[in-house]
Amino acid sequence: MWDFLVFKYDGSPRLKVLIFDLSCCEKVPPCHICDRRKGEEQIENSKSCDDFPMKSPGNKRKAWKQREGSMNVNSSSTSLSDLSGGFMSTEAHKSHSVPSYILPRRTYLTCVQKKKLKEKVRAICSKTPIYGCVMKKTSIEGKPQTMDISREYADVYLPFDGQTLLLQHRGKSWEVWCQIKKSKSNLRAKRLVKGWKQFARDNNLQVGDLCLFELLENREYAMNVDIIGAK
Repeated sequence: MWDFLVFKYDGSPRLKVLIFDLSCCEKVPPCHICDRRKGEEQIENSKSCDDFPMKSPGNKRKAWKQREGSMNVNSSSTSLSDLSGGFMSTEAHKSHSVPSYILPRRTYLTCVQKKKLKEKVRAICSKTPIYGCVMKKTSIEGKPQTMDISREYADVYLPFDGQTLLLQHRGKSWEVWCQIKKSKSNLRAKRLVKGWKQFARDNNLQVGDLCLFELLENREYAMNVDIIGAK
């Protein structure tokens, strides 16, 4: 169950089929030929993986995450972003366009959050990626109370050392100071500091809630925030 099939078309009526399990390892069954009626089409299992980007263990996780956006995996908690860039559709990969949304590494969403995230992204239809972040204890109960923005997003869409962001939610606005996160391991990440505590309190944010930040086009460094509860 949940095997992943890749069909390769080489211009002839014969299709090469690559089969991978959930660990992204290729399954190599014995070759067989399936004839349809008068043998009009033939499908064979390929023993080669030369044309698929899963040649080394280092690429297995990346390949799995790239296809995760197009597969609906039924689990109570699903990791969507062990690689930077978050979800990207197959069409986006082919055209080298930007992803629909970006999540920090090791982000885990419930099935409900995963479904609502995709619905929100489709409804917003933003030209720039939506940044999503699950609230941790440091964002809700920390002293100081802060929220981090991954460098994969910050490098491209928040290119400054320090700047006031205008966060908007349900018709209200909050000014929040955003600065470079002081960390030896992650120097380019950004952190929301002064003003974030008030935003979290006014909107009753809870640990596990998913916040979606949409960078607005009509005002510099203004972001609309949607909140998806953990339950």
